[in-house]
Amino acid sequence: MIVLRPGRVVDADEIMRHVGQRLAQFEVPTRIFFRTLALPRNPQGKVLKRELRDSLQEQMLRS
Repeated sequence: MIVLRPGRVVDADEIMRHVGQRLAQFEVPTRIFFRTLALPRNPQGKVLKRELRDSLQEQMLRS
């Protein structure tokens, strides 16, 4: 899951090339998802993984 900064434009292929040069082949992700909203966090600042999973499932069902 990738959240781009405002004004940035990057496609999945570019990210795959970048990551592929820096990580072992088995560590390179097979799918990349872009998110326009900030990651959901709890009051302590930790990412709420359950909410991310739910939004990802909704996104996959729509496509």
